[in-house]
Amino acid sequence: MKSDFTHGDASRSSIPTFQATQRVNDIKKDIRDITTLKQHAAAITKNQSEIGRLNTEIANLEEELRSTGSSKTADDVQTDLDALSNEM
Repeated sequence: MKSDFTHGDASRSSIPTFQATQRVNDIKKDIRDITTLKQHAAAITKNQSEIGRLNTEIANLEEELRSTGSSKTADDVQTDLDALSNEM
Protein backbone atom coordinates (compact mmCIF):
# COMPACT_ATOMS: atom_id res chain seq x y z
CA MET A 1 0.00 0.00 0.00
CA LYS A 2 1.47 3.38 -0.98
CA SER A 3 1.90 5.83 1.87
CA ASP A 4 0.55 9.37 1.61
CA PHE A 5 3.71 10.65 3.21
CA THR A 6 7.26 10.34 1.96
CA HIS A 7 10.13 10.89 4.31
CA GLY A 8 12.82 13.33 3.23
CA ASP A 9 10.94 14.61 0.16
CA ALA A 10 10.61 18.34 0.79
CA SER A 11 9.20 18.95 -2.69
CA ARG A 12 6.06 16.93 -1.97
CA SER A 13 3.29 18.82 -0.19
CA SER A 14 1.77 17.15 2.82
CA ILE A 15 -1.92 16.55 3.44
CA PRO A 16 -3.57 19.69 4.78
CA THR A 17 -3.95 19.62 8.56
CA PHE A 18 -7.75 19.50 8.39
CA GLN A 19 -7.71 16.45 6.14
CA ALA A 20 -5.12 14.70 8.29
CA THR A 21 -7.16 15.42 11.42
CA GLN A 22 -10.29 14.11 9.71
CA ARG A 23 -8.51 10.91 8.66
CA VAL A 24 -7.23 10.36 12.21
CA ASN A 25 -10.74 10.89 13.58
CA ASP A 26 -12.16 8.46 11.01
CA ILE A 27 -9.58 5.84 11.98
CA LYS A 28 -10.33 6.33 15.69
CA LYS A 29 -14.05 5.83 14.97
CA ASP A 30 -13.28 2.69 12.99
CA ILE A 31 -11.22 1.36 15.90
CA ARG A 32 -14.11 2.05 18.32
CA ASP A 33 -16.53 0.29 15.96
CA ILE A 34 -14.23 -2.73 15.68
CA THR A 35 -13.80 -2.86 19.45
CA THR A 36 -17.58 -2.80 19.90
CA LEU A 37 -18.03 -5.59 17.34
CA LYS A 38 -15.32 -7.61 19.08
CA GLN A 39 -17.18 -7.24 22.40
CA HIS A 40 -20.45 -8.33 20.79
CA ALA A 41 -18.73 -11.35 19.24
CA ALA A 42 -17.31 -12.34 22.64
CA ALA A 43 -20.77 -12.03 24.23
CA ILE A 44 -22.32 -14.14 21.47
CA THR A 45 -19.67 -16.82 21.90
CA LYS A 46 -20.26 -16.86 25.66
CA ASN A 47 -24.04 -17.08 25.17
CA GLN A 48 -23.71 -19.91 22.64
CA SER A 49 -21.59 -21.83 25.11
CA GLU A 50 -24.16 -21.24 27.85
CA ILE A 51 -26.97 -22.39 25.54
CA GLY A 52 -25.07 -25.59 24.80
CA ARG A 53 -24.51 -26.22 28.50
CA LEU A 54 -28.17 -25.60 29.31
CA ASN A 55 -29.35 -27.87 26.47
CA THR A 56 -27.15 -30.63 27.87
CA GLU A 57 -28.54 -30.03 31.34
CA ILE A 58 -32.11 -30.17 29.99
CA ALA A 59 -31.39 -33.42 28.17
CA ASN A 60 -29.96 -34.90 31.38
CA LEU A 61 -33.00 -33.81 33.40
CA GLU A 62 -35.36 -35.26 30.80
CA GLU A 63 -33.42 -38.53 30.94
CA GLU A 64 -33.76 -38.53 34.74
CA LEU A 65 -37.51 -37.99 34.36
CA ARG A 66 -37.78 -40.89 31.90
CA SER A 67 -35.79 -43.13 34.24
CA THR A 68 -38.35 -42.49 36.99
CA GLY A 69 -41.12 -43.58 34.65
CA SER A 70 -42.34 -40.09 33.79
CA SER A 71 -43.06 -39.24 30.20
CA LYS A 72 -42.96 -35.50 30.87
CA THR A 73 -40.38 -33.31 29.24
CA ALA A 74 -38.61 -30.43 30.94
CA ASP A 75 -41.07 -28.09 29.18
CA ASP A 76 -44.00 -30.02 30.65
CA VAL A 77 -42.50 -29.78 34.14
CA GLN A 78 -41.89 -26.04 33.68
CA THR A 79 -45.50 -25.56 32.57
CA ASP A 80 -46.68 -27.39 35.68
CA LEU A 81 -44.42 -25.26 37.88
CA ASP A 82 -45.70 -22.07 36.25
CA ALA A 83 -49.30 -23.18 36.82
CA LEU A 84 -48.57 -23.90 40.49
CA SER A 85 -46.88 -20.53 40.90
CA ASN A 86 -49.90 -18.78 39.41
CA GLU A 87 -52.22 -20.58 41.85
CA MET A 88 -50.27 -19.33 44.87
